[in-house]
Amino acid sequence: MKYSKNFDTFNFTIFLLIPFFLTLSVFITDVFFSILFFLVLYKLIKKNYHFDTNIFFYYLLFFHLVTFISASTNVYGDLRLSGMGYIRFLLFYIVIVTILNSINKETYKNKIIYIFVLLLFLLLDSLYQFFSGKDFFGNKLFNQRVSGYFGDDLVLGSFFARILPILIFFTILGGKNFSRKENVFYMFFYTLSFIIIYLSGERTAVFMIFFFFFFVIIFLQDLRKLFLKSFLFSVLIIFIISLFNLGKYDPNNRIIVKTSKQIVLDNSNKTALKNENLKKKFYIYSKHHEGHLLLAYDLFKKNVIFGTGVRGFKSYCRDVKYISKVGQCTHHPHNILFQILSELGLIGFTFYIIGTFFIIFCFFKIMTFKRKSEKAYQLFAVSLIGITMNFIPFLPSGNFFNSWLSYIFYMNFGIFSYSFYEFKKVNNK
Repeated sequence: MKYSKNFDTFNFTIFLLIPFFLTLSVFITDVFFSILFFLVLYKLIKKNYHFDTNIFFYYLLFFHLVTFISASTNVYGDLRLSGMGYIRFLLFYIVIVTILNSINKETYKNKIIYIFVLLLFLLLDSLYQFFSGKDFFGNKLFNQRVSGYFGDDLVLGSFFARILPILIFFTILGGKNFSRKENVFYMFFYTLSFIIIYLSGERTAVFMIFFFFFFVIIFLQDLRKLFLKSFLFSVLIIFIISLFNLGKYDPNNRIIVKTSKQIVLDNSNKTALKNENLKKKFYIYSKHHEGHLLLAYDLFKKNVIFGTGVRGFKSYCRDVKYISKVGQCTHHPHNILFQILSELGLIGFTFYIIGTFFIIFCFFKIMTFKRKSEKAYQLFAVSLIGITMNFIPFLPSGNFFNSWLSYIFYMNFGIFSYSFYEFKKVNNK
C-alpha cells in the first residue's frame, strides 16, 4: 500500500512539473514525459489506473490519424519525421486524463506548491534581468527584450499567459480554502506574472492576459477578489515603471508604438507610400504577418481538401527558397486557423469548427446549468477559459505543431476533458 502511494506521488509530481520542464527544454520535457508514460502504462496494465475512452479521445484520435497520414506525404525527411512524431501528444493526453481520473488529488495538495515556487524563481529571474540587463545566470536581454532563461526563444510572456489557467486548475484541485499566507503568496505570484507578461513585450500574450482576466472575473467568483487585486497591483507597478522610465528598456515602445506603426502605415512617410503597390493604409497585424496569411490562403486554394500536409507551409518555402510570388515565406503562417487551412485543408478545418462549436456549447452550459458542486464548476470554467485562450483564431500564434506549444495545448486538452466529465457527472446526479 505504501509502495503504491509513493508510486502515485511520484507520478503526480512529474505531472505537476511538466510546465517547469518546458522552461528548461523540450528534450527534458520529452524525457520526463517518456518516464511518466511507461509508469502510467504499467499501472494501466496492472489495472490500478483506468482510462475511459470518450468523445474527446475519439476526436483527438481521428485528428491524429489525419495529421500522421498528412505528415507522411512530406518530401523532406526531417519535416516528415517531426510531423509524424506529433502523434505522441495523443499519448500525452491519455497520460494526463489517466492520472487525473486515478489519483486522489486531495492527498497531494501540498505537492501543488512545488510548481508555483519553481516558476516564481523564473519570474524573479526575469524581473532582475529587466532592471539589471542580465538574469541570475548571466543571460543578457535579447533584442532589448526580457526572456529569462528562455534566451533567444522570446516566449516568456506567452509561456505564463498560456499556463495561468493550468496553474489555477492546480490551485482549485488542491482545495480552495487558503490560509492568509497562501492568499498573499498567490496574489504575489499572479501580480508578478501579469507584470512579467507585459515586460516581455509579447503583444499576443498581453492580449491573452486581458482576455483571461475578463473571463475569470465573469466565471470564477470565488477567485474574483484575488485576481482583481493582483491585476490592479500589476497595473500600478507597470505605471510606475513607465512613469519613471525604470528598467533597461521601455516595453511600451513595442506593445503600443510599434504595433500602431505596423498596423497603420505612416502617411507622413512618403518613401514608404511610394514603395507600397496598393498604397495600403492598414495591415492585418503587420506587413509581414499579412504576407504570411496571404501565402497560407494561396496554398489552401491550391490544396482545398487535404492542404499541403503537416509542415507543408515550411516545405513549400524551402522549395521556393523562401521567395514566394504570393505573400511572404517563413516557417509557419503565425496563425493557428490559417495554418490548419493551409496544411490540413477542409478536413483539418472541420475539426477546428467542431471544436469551436463545442466550446461555445460549453460556455452556454456553465452559464445555464445549476451548480451542484462549486469545485466541479470552477474546474470546468477555468479549463474552458484555458482552451479558448490558446485557440483564439484572430491572434498571431506560434507553430501549431511545435512541440513546446503542443505540450501546453494538450495539457489544456487533458484538463478540459477531465473537468467536463466531472462537471457532467455532478450535474447528472
